[in-house]
Amino acid sequence: MSSSDWVNVIGWFVSFILGTISATFVQKYFQQRKIIAWAVVGELDIITPEAFSGFNVPIKIFIDNQEETSISVVKIRIGNKGNTEITNLSIQFNFGNNVNVYGGEFAGKLGVYRNSLRLTKSANSATIDIDYINKNQFFDVDFYIGKYIIGEVSVDMAKAGVELRKTQFTQWDLITRNILEELILTTPLVNVIYVGLQKTIKMP
Repeated sequence: MSSSDWVNVIGWFVSFILGTISATFVQKYFQQRKIIAWAVVGELDIITPEAFSGFNVPIKIFIDNQEETSISVVKIRIGNKGNTEITNLSIQFNFGNNVNVYGGEFAGKLGVYRNSLRLTKSANSATIDIDYINKNQFFDVDFYIGKYIIGEVSVDMAKAGVELRKTQFTQWDLITRNILEELILTTPLVNVIYVGLQKTIKMP
């Protein structure tokens, strides 16, 4: 083969490689990607058994007429990490077999978007129904849980074409306050009423 033939072959080969790379790049970055990401922002024990161990009289804690030994706040962030809007989602949060879930509250200023979110609870889990969530949008939820063990949270979701991805709070492309400030300053903890030697707590 002459030198000009070699130049043509090499040129064709380079063009083929560059075309393949370009096609892969376009497919990866311009196709619709639907990703729901979640992260634990923080876990805070607000009432522990040790908190009342120094008293000479027994102190009992009742929530919704149920005796509790500890109360924790778990803040979870849910967001759309894809590149398009996602609609009609149902996400389940499980906190362990022996816990009591007393409710949850959407944190921050959500405005009218709050009407697109609904939270229901069962004995040891909670479910959030989402009408829609735009790309790069996120929100936080504070869950109030009795007998919670740090780290015992899992999330489940079944939606065709949507990936559920656990991530780290530090990996969100957002500037936010530190974890303790997020938990303490944005959590309307409890309305506490002392009745004799019993402590009655009304959850929001």
